Amino acid sequence: MVGRAAYQNVGLLADIDAALFDDGETADQLAALLAYRDYAAAEIARGTRLPTLIKPILTLFQGRPGARACRRHLSEQSPRRADDPNVIDEAIELLR
Repeated sequence: MVGRAAYQNVGLLADIDAALFDDGETADQLAALLAYRDYAAAEIARGTRLPTLIKPILTLFQGRPGARACRRHLSEQSPRRADDPNVIDEAIELLR
């Protein structure tokens, strides 16, 4: 059940980590997305299509300002520009 919930709201894993380990650090979702962008760029260079890569990150910012616009941008632009990692950069700008 946790796997299903985490798939629908990726940020849940950060909340669970904080509740269990409370090491004083908070997960920075924006930093995670920036790191994922680099990973996505490398995967695109290997031939992976962007729509496949964005599925795991669509709910990363659920409930936060700009999340809907970010999700919409990723969903609409990734099929059109399947080999362009800049789609993720544009989505990040919608969160700021």
